[in-house]
Amino acid sequence: MAEQDPPSTPPEPSASPPGPNPVPSLEGLFPRPHPSSETLLLLGAAALVLGPLAGVPAILLGRLVLREIARSEGRYTGEARARLGVGLGWAGTQVYTLLLLYMIGAASEPVALAVLGAGVVAGLAIAIGAGAAGAPQPLAAAARASRRAPWAIYPAVAGLLGVGLAGFLTKQSADERARLEALVACQEARRSAGEALEAASFDQARSHLQEARRTCVEGAALQEAARTEADVDAREREAIERRAEEEAARKERERAEEERERAEEQRRRAEREQRAAARFKEVAPAIARQVQVASARATQRRWEDG
Repeated sequence: MAEQDPPSTPPEPSASPPGPNPVPSLEGLFPRPHPSSETLLLLGAAALVLGPLAGVPAILLGRLVLREIARSEGRYTGEARARLGVGLGWAGTQVYTLLLLYMIGAASEPVALAVLGAGVVAGLAIAIGAGAAGAPQPLAAAARASRRAPWAIYPAVAGLLGVGLAGFLTKQSADERARLEALVACQEARRSAGEALEAASFDQARSHLQEARRTCVEGAALQEAARTEADVDAREREAIERRAEEEAARKERERAEEERERAEEQRRRAEREQRAAARFKEVAPAIARQVQVASARATQRRWEDG
């Protein structure tokens, strides 16, 4: 008789609840671009025009987007576009910042020297931190940062050096040009003051001397301008006294001329009176005869009428 198999018993149910069935992720199978990568690229492009106004947001957004792409395990793409946007943001920010530093350094020599010194210190820190064993922690950190982002650190250091040196040279050139222009203006003002003084135009001479004091930077020129101004005051007093004397002499001449004319008029009047008297003496006998004749005729007419 064949041996019978033992009866099969149903499996005991598990005490733990059944887990969910594993379903493959469709996002891993079909990756899509990061939703902010296009915005990041536009911000980076705008940074070339707006500078830090768009560059700083592009850099901050770029760090966030790159972190999310790295943690997405392939669900997001667009890393190259994001890095391009970050690079454009860095470029626009650095260019505008360096341009601003150059403009300020070209107007202020201490600022230019400070920018140049910052570039030298940053370059030395990176070089010492990268080349010296057992370098201090800040220098080593600077070297590590330059190795992680050489495309941002090295252009920034080179830009600081170039901008600082260019601003310093521009400021020196501008100061020298201003000094030469002031020297020419000083000489022209002194020459014009001398010509006005020779022409006795004291107000114009003082105006030119004020311009000379404003433009002259050398001590000898300022002393010469001060001596010329004192000479202007002395000559003006002499001119006032001379004009007063000339005015007094003119009035004296006018008074003498009036007296001479008055005497001449009196002489002419006396001569006319003398001529009139002489003429009267000449015609007096004839007048007397005419009077006698007229009187006789009148007497005869009265007799005749009577």
